[in-house]
Amino acid sequence: MGELWLPVSQEKEPKFAVEKRVKTLPLLGEPLYCNVGETPLLQRVGVWQRISEVGEFVEKSRQMIFALGEGLPGSVWQSGFRRWIGDLASDRNFVRSRLAQQAGLHSAFAFPIGASERVAGVMTFFRRKTTAG
Repeated sequence: MGELWLPVSQEKEPKFAVEKRVKTLPLLGEPLYCNVGETPLLQRVGVWQRISEVGEFVEKSRQMIFALGEGLPGSVWQSGFRRWIGDLASDRNFVRSRLAQQAGLHSAFAFPIGASERVAGVMTFFRRKTTAG
């Protein structure tokens, strides 16, 4: 299962601005620029899943918004570095651990999406197996 998290304003609407010196990002279609001061929250805007058992995790996560440093998306957004969690149940900053456990998800990997030397979004991926990170 995978998720795409992008910055949003307080009004919960995705907030993007174009940085003129950045070239088009082939994956997203147009350049993105994020200033954490302008967009203090992250919202999930895309999800990919292969199994139906994660449906409740997917649905309840849709309603969540993370602040800088909060949860897996927020911690990657704040640090700008990838993060691996080998056992979601034992990670204190993973706020969706109960939902993940119910869905049979045990490990996760997340990485920042960069644009113009800034974090423009975060991708998160989950596995059903517990693995060493």
